[in-house]
Amino acid sequence: MSLALHSATSPSTHSNDPSEQASARLITGEASYQRKLSIPTRQGPQLVSFPHILQPEQPAVDLARFLQTAKELSQQPAGVRISDHDADQSPLRHLLTAAGGVLKFEKTPLRSAQDFSDFMHNLASGTGWLPHVDKGLMVLRRPHAKNVATANEGPPTQAIGSHNEYGLSSHYPSYIAFFCLASPDKGGQTPIASSLRLYERFESELNAYLQAITKRGIAFAIHHPRGNVEGHVGGNSVFNANSFGPDEQGALQREVPFAQLPEESKRAIVEENVRSLAREGGWDESASLDDESVAVWKRRGYSGHWMPDGSFIVVQRTPGVRIHPTFGVPSYFTNVHTRFIYAGIDKAGQEIKPHWRRNLLDLVREQQAEQSLASPFQLPAYIVGNTTSEDDTPFENEWIEENLRITAEEQVDVSWNVGDVLLIDNLAVQHGRRPWEGDRRLLASLWDSPFLQRHSRV
Repeated sequence: MSLALHSATSPSTHSNDPSEQASARLITGEASYQRKLSIPTRQGPQLVSFPHILQPEQPAVDLARFLQTAKELSQQPAGVRISDHDADQSPLRHLLTAAGGVLKFEKTPLRSAQDFSDFMHNLASGTGWLPHVDKGLMVLRRPHAKNVATANEGPPTQAIGSHNEYGLSSHYPSYIAFFCLASPDKGGQTPIASSLRLYERFESELNAYLQAITKRGIAFAIHHPRGNVEGHVGGNSVFNANSFGPDEQGALQREVPFAQLPEESKRAIVEENVRSLAREGGWDESASLDDESVAVWKRRGYSGHWMPDGSFIVVQRTPGVRIHPTFGVPSYFTNVHTRFIYAGIDKAGQEIKPHWRRNLLDLVREQQAEQSLASPFQLPAYIVGNTTSEDDTPFENEWIEENLRITAEEQVDVSWNVGDVLLIDNLAVQHGRRPWEGDRRLLASLWDSPFLQRHSRV
């Protein structure tokens, strides 16, 4: 397959501006790490190369022409209007759908954070995407350009398990793109896995688990340190604006700077932001806890728990399955695998720490009484209690082992070269990170689609 978009011949992108650059022709590339996969859709299974690779037909394409190609990829057919009710019909969205939700741009002329930012903003120019605003963020991200920041800043020895970006929250991006500034000497691949295939695998091979996370939901306990912790996968301070601290607008409206507020006032702001995030997922504090027509995770909402050292645990209860509006099939949308990796549970049959086998709120209360775990500590995922009065419980050993096995079998390790961009439909594809040696530097850019956001809510 090849894609040619030329502004002089495409009715939807024709321009009379003589200064407008001609676009670059993109062709399909190949790599040894690709796999042929059958992706479920509402029309039936479709066979794809995973990930689909696109690269300029000319080996040394001009940056301006490449950016023009990105802009043309984003354009809608004549008469199509983008909104939260109207689906994106751009060539880019059609390519993503035909590819199972992930595209890899290789051999690009992008070399800087600004180049990457320009590329992503051109892709967003006609698709209706909006820059994602982080809330409840657990990782440190440092801005490098407009809507471009560092990816997870955890150490190179730390693997990151398979997850949908913020699949542990009610607030998640529709798309995430990674850009390679520097490639590692060894390792450092980004493993990707189809959330649509994972749903099918769990439905047929671990159905009791799938039913539990659909009807009861998953409880993710995220420990936010009081202050930033450098070089950690979960080092973002609870008081930062992109965590649970005051947003920029709230800070400007406040007469007393946040840093000068008394402790109880700071904590009240954090606690209200936790409740706000739960409401975004459908929690209603005025609703009956006994209404069994509402899923348990939604009735329970979120809860926050202060630790003796001033750090904060947020228990985020979410569904494990969402329907993808474009593919029309269920998506396994979670951070389960990576929570087990973070907690040190990464091999079948290994001994699990005794405190990981406790019910969740029992463990939280123990740590509140006497904090023995160093901040920030990483907890595994839990199953939401069967009723609103029942504590969240650890996963069964079989569920943990099958999660590790099935996810590993579905992962495809994507390697990196300078200038590569990996564009992921976050509702369709999970991603992770392998440890590495050398200078691996990736930047990330997160975007929201109003249509996907509205129609993926449960």
